[in-house]
Amino acid sequence: MVRLRHVQPLSQACTVRLANIHHRPNSNNLCTFSAIRPVFTQVPASALEMHQANELARKPPSEISSTDTRKALQLMRSLPKLLLPAQQLSIIGQQVLRLLLSYRNWYVPRVVRGDLPGNPLWSVGVPTPSGGPGGGQLLPLTSDADAFQRLTDGGVRGGADATVVKASISGVDAIREHLHGQGRWEGLTFNPGEEDEFVLDKDQLLQLHMWEATLRCEALMSLELGDSPEPTQPVSDELADLLLGQVKLCFVQLGQDLARDKDGHHIITLTSNDAAALCANAYGGKMVRPVTPQQLLTMADGAEGAFTGYALTLGPDVAPFSDAGGTHIPFWRTCNVPAEL
Repeated sequence: MVRLRHVQPLSQACTVRLANIHHRPNSNNLCTFSAIRPVFTQVPASALEMHQANELARKPPSEISSTDTRKALQLMRSLPKLLLPAQQLSIIGQQVLRLLLSYRNWYVPRVVRGDLPGNPLWSVGVPTPSGGPGGGQLLPLTSDADAFQRLTDGGVRGGADATVVKASISGVDAIREHLHGQGRWEGLTFNPGEEDEFVLDKDQLLQLHMWEATLRCEALMSLELGDSPEPTQPVSDELADLLLGQVKLCFVQLGQDLARDKDGHHIITLTSNDAAALCANAYGGKMVRPVTPQQLLTMADGAEGAFTGYALTLGPDVAPFSDAGGTHIPFWRTCNVPAEL
């Protein structure tokens, strides 16, 4: 399992056990913070948009359809018009991003490079809205065959004589294969030229990289850790690298209390942007703070009572959104990870 040692001491003000965190050990490791009262009253969000985002985010990747992606894109485009508080806009946006980047059947245009050995396939891009000739490009992702056909008919061909190939790719792989390094790619454009077109440019690259790491991490946690109550075998190097260096981890703090599960043996650790946004809305933005694995271990070393490891959130919020309004209280499946073997 991930070993977290040799870290510098931190203030122990964040290490007091919080017994009010409720853990449901018989519900596929579901954790909820329902026993905690929000610090202040939140402004109610639009029930319709919150409900839509919640339902979309809970779709398993294998069940996401092109219709779902179009609903998600329309929802993203509507966010500036909703006039909601920033925290609630973040909840909707992050949950929708989870679906868009989890979708496995985006179509990207590629051309056969007959001028290169082996005739490799190269992805074709579209210029950034502010870019000129020779500038950066966005990777076009179309949600269905019709949108792909309209894109290529509109001139995205990579040359008049190029042979265009319709290649299927997931949102995660689109980021991994194109948006790392110093190449020409500056972001993604979903359904370019369509009514639901949506652009994530270089200003959102950091967020895209974080989501790619998170979704890869969740897939590996499900594969390697599953529903085991307390894994005893070391995780793979890839999962360890993601947890230790690429996934943004957060914890929930109320005053001087650090959130743990019901038994107080596992520190609840948020592993995704949507989990952090949901907790910030439910308990206050100042209560959700980024933390490194090394800091978590230091806090655990100074905490009172027994400490076994971390309860890492896994996947989307599985608490159905209530149309009755009020503050939404999220909960998640979790994977328990020992601090050391």
